[in-house]
Amino acid sequence: MSDHDNFKRRLTQDLINKLAPLLKERPELSTLDAMGKISKEMLENNPFAPPEGNKCPINMLPDELLTCIFEMGMFIELEAKIFGGSEYEYETDTSDESCEDEDEDEDENAEDDDSDNTGDLDNEESEDDGTDCLPEAEPPFQVLVSHVCKRWRTMALATPSLWVHLDFQKGASLDKHRAFVERAKSAPLEITIDCTSDTGMDLDEEEKEDLDKELMDCLQRTIDRSDSSLPVIFGDPNWHTRPGLDGAPPLRDPLEDYHYSILELSDILDLLVPRVKHWRALSVSADNYRWMYLLLARLHQCGPAENLEVMELYVHDDDDTGETFQPRHLATRFTPFRGQAPRLRGVSFWGVHLDWDASLPILKNLESLELAYHMEEVRPSYQTLETILKSPEIKELTLCLSGPKGAEDDWQNASVAPIQIPTLKHLALRYHSPECACSLLRYLDTPNTTSLTLDFDEKDYNSLARALCMAPHGRSKSLLAGLEEFKVSGLPCRSHWVDRMLEQLANVKHLILNCMGEGELFFDVLLKASANSGAGSSSGKIYCPVLETITTSGISGKQMKSLIEAREKAGVPISRVFMSEKDVDRSSVRWLKDHVKEFDYFEPSDSEEEVFEVDDMEDIEMDDFEEEEEDDDDDDDDDYP
Repeated sequence: MSDHDNFKRRLTQDLINKLAPLLKERPELSTLDAMGKISKEMLENNPFAPPEGNKCPINMLPDELLTCIFEMGMFIELEAKIFGGSEYEYETDTSDESCEDEDEDEDENAEDDDSDNTGDLDNEESEDDGTDCLPEAEPPFQVLVSHVCKRWRTMALATPSLWVHLDFQKGASLDKHRAFVERAKSAPLEITIDCTSDTGMDLDEEEKEDLDKELMDCLQRTIDRSDSSLPVIFGDPNWHTRPGLDGAPPLRDPLEDYHYSILELSDILDLLVPRVKHWRALSVSADNYRWMYLLLARLHQCGPAENLEVMELYVHDDDDTGETFQPRHLATRFTPFRGQAPRLRGVSFWGVHLDWDASLPILKNLESLELAYHMEEVRPSYQTLETILKSPEIKELTLCLSGPKGAEDDWQNASVAPIQIPTLKHLALRYHSPECACSLLRYLDTPNTTSLTLDFDEKDYNSLARALCMAPHGRSKSLLAGLEEFKVSGLPCRSHWVDRMLEQLANVKHLILNCMGEGELFFDVLLKASANSGAGSSSGKIYCPVLETITTSGISGKQMKSLIEAREKAGVPISRVFMSEKDVDRSSVRWLKDHVKEFDYFEPSDSEEEVFEVDDMEDIEMDDFEEEEEDDDDDDDDDYP
């Protein structure tokens, strides 16, 4: 019997049970009237039935509780957007006529009495809060609730925390963000500016010259030349006399050029810079350094960022190799916020450099530092990086094709000691050469690290694997021995060293493997060892005996099933499994859910979705890894300090 049939049977029985007593008690009632009375009583507290008259239960809530509901709704929407919610679609119809139609629709739907509660701000903008012609499918949550009724609008506009998230994406009206900034009042602002293009930026020389002129035009209009701390712009002391744009910039088709122009970024900064003391978080992304150059020049002169806690600057430029920074005229080193951001705790710089020494005051109290894709010329010196890493609360460090200037020989000649970072918990090393990675491992003393991420490709990393298995800096245990989380996205090395590394991971609880690359070797060795141990072999080894969670991409459901079975037979079961949805079929999902405490999907990053390929292996053959004598490797073990 279906749920519907059960409900129908119960409803009929309830009506019969209530009908007879009521007719006996009230004989003057007809059967129809009695049924109506019973139905009304049964539906009296039904939450799905609309209230009678003008009653609305939510209006009984106090203002404080309703405000909390507004804030919760906004955060739920933000989380959905960040962690897998539907992406906003870009509207193809962006003509002025379309915008006007939307304005008219909003005006017709807005309540007449809203004008009494919106203040001067809403007199300066349309009733849709500047959200006309946005790329969003619908207005943000806080805008929606502000359009429901007079009371809700009054409360929403009077709640600064609803308006602090400023997400600048191409197509969003600047009026919307201006309204948000005004309504946020003095609340800390969280700012995201996306200047990237979906199609990238492959520019010819003429296009680069045009961008230089556009950048110069913005600099000449906004930079104070009398500032004695200002570095030389464009490498030219007479930069202010250089030609800018000839007239208005050419119009761009928003469908073909889907990113903010340099001039548009300048307009955004004109809105934000005067409120720098209210910034809590700043994240800016660009495909070309000219956009970042304008930002850094403006930050150099904008004054202290008293409340800034997080700063993330990303330049996604494919040209991230070599000794010198290109283009040369944009190598200027700026000092953000005049060196004053006392609450700054987390920074990420991808392809973005500062005047590192002058910026030390804002970098000495970090909890998280990420340096990525820096040319040798613009990296911080060893001594400067050491000062930054001496931050008393630093817990996370990521170095990706970046680090201190120079090589290990330079550091030895300077007689520098390893940088001691006892507070560091999370360390990530990505894309370094084997020599550089080994040098960093020798010169970063992180005795309390519990999470390690390794991401390398294309070369022979046996030397790094060997170094990881040794006890560094005169200690009795290796770095691996203290880990609780270990992530491998790529580490080309012999299976002998994979065995040795897994053997060291006695305390690892969470293993994350990108098995589209060299991570598959780790999975295979772990599976083989678990199967041998489960079979009762005297030579069986239990690798990762306290492993609780495994996360993989590139591993099939069948392979994962084999590992779960082997670990269970060996007496060291895995509790939680996370896999890429594209790797596992429905039958495997059902089996895994029945055999582990928790199973779920995760979304691999772009790099984890790329199949590991070796394009240039003339000098390195994988067979050579296996042909090396283990005795030679073991002899070399003692050479690692």
